[in-house]
Amino acid sequence: MKAKYVPVALAIAVIVIWLAWNVLQFALYDPCHKTEVIDDICKNYKRGEITGTFCYELCESETVDIGQCDIHSNHHVEFLYQSYFEVDRTRYVYHMEKWSFSIIKSYVILPSVITYREFELYLKEFAEDVLGPGEHSALVDRLLAMADINHDAKISLAEAQTIWLLIHTGDFFLRVVLRGSSVVATIQGFCGGLYAYEDVPIRSLYSMWVIMSRLWPSRYYNKMFPYRLPSWQARAKHVVALLEFADQLTSDDRYGSFYVCNVGRSKFGFTLKDELRITDMSQVISKHALERQVSGMPCETDSECSFGDTCVVTCDSNTHTCRADVALPPLSQICRLVKPYIMLSCPTDIAHQVELLLYRCSVMRNENASPILELEANIVRQELFALLWDKLQYL
Repeated sequence: MKAKYVPVALAIAVIVIWLAWNVLQFALYDPCHKTEVIDDICKNYKRGEITGTFCYELCESETVDIGQCDIHSNHHVEFLYQSYFEVDRTRYVYHMEKWSFSIIKSYVILPSVITYREFELYLKEFAEDVLGPGEHSALVDRLLAMADINHDAKISLAEAQTIWLLIHTGDFFLRVVLRGSSVVATIQGFCGGLYAYEDVPIRSLYSMWVIMSRLWPSRYYNKMFPYRLPSWQARAKHVVALLEFADQLTSDDRYGSFYVCNVGRSKFGFTLKDELRITDMSQVISKHALERQVSGMPCETDSECSFGDTCVVTCDSNTHTCRADVALPPLSQICRLVKPYIMLSCPTDIAHQVELLLYRCSVMRNENASPILELEANIVRQELFALLWDKLQYL
C-alpha cells in the first residue's frame, strides 16, 4: 500500500470500529435494566424475603420470560411479552424505587414476625387509609387469598411482605379494588414487586387525525389511513363499557367513589378482540384520597383547585377554600371524550338522539354536591345506555 493511502485506511478503520462499537452498545442498551430487575427479584426470592405466583418459573425453572423493555422512567419500568404462537400479550410492571430491596422505603417494611391476624389488621388499616372508612372485609379477604401462595391457610412473612409491597403501588391496589369492571385489565400473576397483567396493544381510543380523515373522499382516506377505526358496533360497545365504568366509579357502596383525573383518548385503548381497557390506572383516585389532597386549600376560583387535567374540584365562595366536589363528574368527562368517537358513522335513526344525550351529559356540572345532579346523571346514563344497547341488538 502506498504511503499516501495509509492515513485514509486508518481513518476508515477508526470509523468502522466506532460504528461497530455504537451498534453494539445500542443492541445491548436496556433502559429498563431487565437483568438487574430479575437478579434483584430472584436474589430476594431465594433469601425467602418475597414470593409470588410465578417466582419459581422466573427464578428456578426460568420458564417465564418477561419480554423486552417497553416503557421506562426513573422509577417505573414495563416489559412487554408476546409469544410467537399466541395472540395475547402480557405486560410486566416493576416499580424500582419502592420494590428494590436495596433502596426500599422503610414505611413499607413489615415487622420481622407477624401473625395472620396482625397482617389482616394491617390490610384493613391500609384500605381505610386509601378508600376511607367503610366495610372492607371482602377486599381484605381477597388480598389475604392472593397472599396465600401455597394455599395452606397461613401467611408467611414472605407472602405478607410481597402483597404489602404490591398494594403500595396505587395501580396494583386499584386493579384489585376495581377488578369487577370489564374496563380494568386483570392481574395475571406476580413475584415480589413485579406483577403481570393483560396488555392493551391499541393504547389510544382514537386519533383525531383518523376522525378528521373520515370526512375526506374514501379513495383518499383508504390510501392514507389504512388503520381504520373499529366498526360503529364495536365503538358503541366501547361507549357502553365506559358508561358502565363511570357508573361503577360513582356508585360503589363498598369502596366509595372514584375519579379519573385525566380523561383523554390516550388513557383508554382496546385489545385485539376489540375489548375496551383503561391504559393508565395512575389517573384513578378515590374520593377519600382526593379529599385529603385538596380539602382546605386556599382558592378564589375552581381553576385553582385542579388535581390532574380533569379533576377540577369546586372552590367554596364563602370560605375561599377547595372542596372535594369534582366540578365535572366522571360521566360528563366520559361523554365529552366519546362524542367524536361514537357520532362518526352513527346510524341516522338514532344519531340526533345520541347527540342530544351526549350534550346533556357533557354540560352537567357539580354545583354544591347537588343530589339532583346525581339523579340527572343516572337518567342520562341509562337513556344513552339503553339507546345504544337496543340498537346493537338489531345490528
